[in-house]
Amino acid sequence: MNTKILNSRERKKIMDGLALEYSLPHDAFHNLVFVKYGGDVWVATREVLSISLDISVDSVGLQLLRDGVPTVSALQTFFQGAEKTELTSVDAKKFVAGEIVSASGKVMAYHGHPLDLAKQEPGGVVRLRR
Repeated sequence: MNTKILNSRERKKIMDGLALEYSLPHDAFHNLVFVKYGGDVWVATREVLSISLDISVDSVGLQLLRDGVPTVSALQTFFQGAEKTELTSVDAKKFVAGEIVSASGKVMAYHGHPLDLAKQEPGGVVRLRR
């Protein structure tokens, strides 16, 4: 699979999108390198990436975006400060199961921990992105 370290313009475009969509500050990615691996974007430290060219980024990095959407791992790592909607235990179970939950917000959380990104539909209904 093709691996490419993103340049500063490409990196800024991703960070601007995350800041606009989820209020995630640019400094959340301080000292991290953005790497395009296949169709996904991973983050890793420059030191880890410089150890060996034989190491694949999916072995040493964290997947930030899959198909343009932040992964659950990225949510749990970087999105603690993002705009969240706190769910009850009943709604959290429904949300994780992919059922419709009547809540608003871009990141659903349970006890302060992000669950996944949501797609809000008309009327405030939220569905889990698949």
